[in-house]
Amino acid sequence: IEPLGFTLEEVKDLLLLEDGQSCRETRLLAEHKLELIGARIADLMRMRRLLRGLIAECGEGKRPRSCPIIATLAADH
Repeated sequence: IEPLGFTLEEVKDLLLLEDGQSCRETRLLAEHKLELIGARIADLMRMRRLLRGLIAECGEGKRPRSCPIIATLAADH
């Protein structure tokens, strides 16, 4: 379950398709899951780049009066 990224509910729905005739529908659901995983990976990579940059700013002392991490968090709210 977890290695493929499906939730328990999704697995339950997929198992209902096990009639020997639903491979196409199963494939479409798996392709959709793959798209969602790709989008999540892209989001995580964006967050990693942003956080690395902010950590580097902290370490370099480019903004001595405000922490760039806190400033970014405050701007998002």
